[in-house]
Amino acid sequence: MRKPLLATLAAIIVAAGVLVLDPIGWWSFQFDDADMRGAVEGNWSLTVTAGGKTSSWKLAIKQGNDASAQRSDRGWIKSASACGNRSFVRNASACVDLSTMPLDIAVLDQPGRATGTLEVSGMSFETGFLHIAVGEGAARVAVLATISSNGNVLESDDDTQTVKLVRTSALATRAASPQ
Repeated sequence: MRKPLLATLAAIIVAAGVLVLDPIGWWSFQFDDADMRGAVEGNWSLTVTAGGKTSSWKLAIKQGNDASAQRSDRGWIKSASACGNRSFVRNASACVDLSTMPLDIAVLDQPGRATGTLEVSGMSFETGFLHIAVGEGAARVAVLATISSNGNVLESDDDTQTVKLVRTSALATRAASPQ
């Protein structure tokens, strides 16, 4: 008679703990794709100086589709290509919560191709990593920038190149986000 009472009491304590802790964000993401879009979508100016050569681009960035994650529309269930990609990576038995958003990047001021992603590590979005690659082959330039949740570039230089990355205008994406 004592064991069922203890098991019931233990279950109630665990359930109460989950209800108390979850609303404060211990097991819930505190941001969504609209927050990530708000940080990155818009027009950007990128200037890279490496090896004495300076190159500049004007870019338009918006949420993209991850082509590798798309499914065929010939099956019973159609793909939802408009969603951001959130992946969880298990490393050495420790779970790292990583939200990844593929980006469509248009080069506005010259012929060229650009690709990119925005990655946010953790359950809240304070900073993220903006990966941008412009050009192809030997002319390809890759940039990694740390940005804040409001789209300010916090750091973008590395040991081999000097990078100036500035968002010149933002898109109003928060109000348009379906819930």
